[in-house]
Amino acid sequence: MLLGKEKIMLRPGTVVRLKSGGPDMSVKEDLGSVILCQWFVGCKLESAFFPMESLCMLENKADAARFSGETLAA
Repeated sequence: MLLGKEKIMLRPGTVVRLKSGGPDMSVKEDLGSVILCQWFVGCKLESAFFPMESLCMLENKADAARFSGETLAA
C-alpha cells in the first residue's frame, strides 16, 4: 500500500514485507524512522529494525499472494 510522504504510524501486529521480498513480518513497534519487525523462521522468532521506506504493508491475504512492492513511504 503506497502511503506517500506523510508519516503513518504502524500499529503493532500490522503485516509488512520488505519491498525486495522475503517473509511476511509483524510490526512490533514503530519508532519513527525505523520499524521493529518480527517473523518466524521455522519455530525460531527473529526480529530486526528496518527503515520505513524499505517496507510495504500487506492489507490482506490477497495482497500477500500478489505482493505488489508498493512502499510505506516515498
